[in-house]
Amino acid sequence: AGIQNRSFARTWGYHPNTAGEIACRIDISDCCPEGIILVCAGDKPVGYCWTIEDRVGSITNGAGRGRIYMLGVEPDYQRRGVGRCALAAGLAWLRSNGMAVAALTVDSENRQALGLYESVGFTTRSISLWYEKSLD
Repeated sequence: AGIQNRSFARTWGYHPNTAGEIACRIDISDCCPEGIILVCAGDKPVGYCWTIEDRVGSITNGAGRGRIYMLGVEPDYQRRGVGRCALAAGLAWLRSNGMAVAALTVDSENRQALGLYESVGFTTRSISLWYEKSLD
């Protein structure tokens, strides 16, 4: 939970997770611990790519769609290639597990993430709008 919470602490709309919440999410059928890739500096995790599989939505010859569920990098290690390394490892893991397509969701104002995803070939599939209303 620590690396995830530190990676997204300054991100709009992020709600910190507890270790229990993350463990519960890992137990869901589309996720497996082996699909969570860690990038380390020595013995310290500094980045991660959490992948999930969608085998229900088979799209090509029985192959499924993978998803980059979450990609995060410790603030002190951002802009050093850690995210690119984690993403490449996550995509390789999905490919090696029979996924034909990888999808992800990203905040449209996260220019750094958008640049990374576009640089490795992701293209915009659809756009969602997030509405919010104060209930004061």
